[in-house]
Amino acid sequence: MSSSEQAVRPEMPVSTDVEFMLDGRSPDAVLEPASEQEALESLAWATRNGHAVVPVGGATHWQFGNLLRAEKWAALCTCKLAGIVDYSAEDMVVTARPGTTLAELQAVLAQQRQFLPLTSPLPQVATIGGIVATNRQGRLRAAFGAPRDRLLGARIATSSGKVIRGGGRVVKNVAGYDLCKLFAGSQGTLGLLTEITLKTNPMPEEQRSISFLATSLAHGCAGALRLQHDQLDPAGSILRSGDKPVLSLLLLGSKTSVDWQEKRIAETLTGLGLVRSETGSGHEDWSEPPLPAIAPAAFRLQARPTECGALSECLLRHCGTLSVVPAAGIVEGVLAEGSDEDVLHAVQEIASTPLSGGYLTWQKLPASVKHQIDSMGPKRDDFELLRGVKHTMDPAGMFSPGRGLGGI
Repeated sequence: MSSSEQAVRPEMPVSTDVEFMLDGRSPDAVLEPASEQEALESLAWATRNGHAVVPVGGATHWQFGNLLRAEKWAALCTCKLAGIVDYSAEDMVVTARPGTTLAELQAVLAQQRQFLPLTSPLPQVATIGGIVATNRQGRLRAAFGAPRDRLLGARIATSSGKVIRGGGRVVKNVAGYDLCKLFAGSQGTLGLLTEITLKTNPMPEEQRSISFLATSLAHGCAGALRLQHDQLDPAGSILRSGDKPVLSLLLLGSKTSVDWQEKRIAETLTGLGLVRSETGSGHEDWSEPPLPAIAPAAFRLQARPTECGALSECLLRHCGTLSVVPAAGIVEGVLAEGSDEDVLHAVQEIASTPLSGGYLTWQKLPASVKHQIDSMGPKRDDFELLRGVKHTMDPAGMFSPGRGLGGI
């Protein structure tokens, strides 16, 4: 039996806890390559058998995307394509295979007092490949940027059976187009990441979480933005809905600087009427929570930071829970159980008002409405350019056909 045949599992793999059902459809095959060469052989098998391929890591955002347009498809799981390839602690650069989980990578970096300032639901399950492919980052985005901002290089297996390389393993690369950045946020529609090189950060001496109660989401947003105005920016911030919305802040640095920052932040926020709370204080886990299984839909709105307060109040009427990262202009909501299509359209209408100046994507949608609503958001002015990139990188249309913006 060839290695490509060994990589194919006609039924769900029993070696993982990942559920590969996608919008009510099971894959016709599951591919589990354990090396770059096996990945190429798996893609060749899919080509010969007329299968589309949908890459998947830890499946923490598996439901994000439009309907798959393929009669036959295979889930290409990177669970065995894992491990550290190279790590230069002195240069603060690490290269890993895509199936490496965030928790595994953080554990290796911690031995050298370094870390990756990335957050994801279920870090013990979420993979580096999936984090880069979704380019998802919320709670630490204002201070550290998105995953693409940490991406230095990558190797990618393409539908043509070749491996291309973008960037490198150093912070400063030669001038030219940064090819690897195309794959940050590509949602598995262009190719399969087989190696990823990322820039790390030194671990701070002190990490501390502090929390404050606000009278409303708008009140909490105003407090967070005041911290920005006064240049007291915490490394992370998250405002959660509730009877009393809670604004949690993450402080990083030396003990002296964190003590000073905590004191100044407390003075500023209490002066604005927010109340110090022990809830969420201490060493809070800053990983993002997974979406509740019973949630019918969930969205993410990128908007102007100054409008997040007003938008949050409007959106809260239609949500079971809502969280805001004011400094980054991110509003995320989970619709209450039993919400119907009218609620979905109400959220769409609020997000599309001139007030928001934002961009709405649906992190989870019922398959029944994906024919009507583009999960990836409205088409932008650069849509034809995106279509051209898709055609160039994946001329056979093998990777996740239909799942991208505008059904590409």
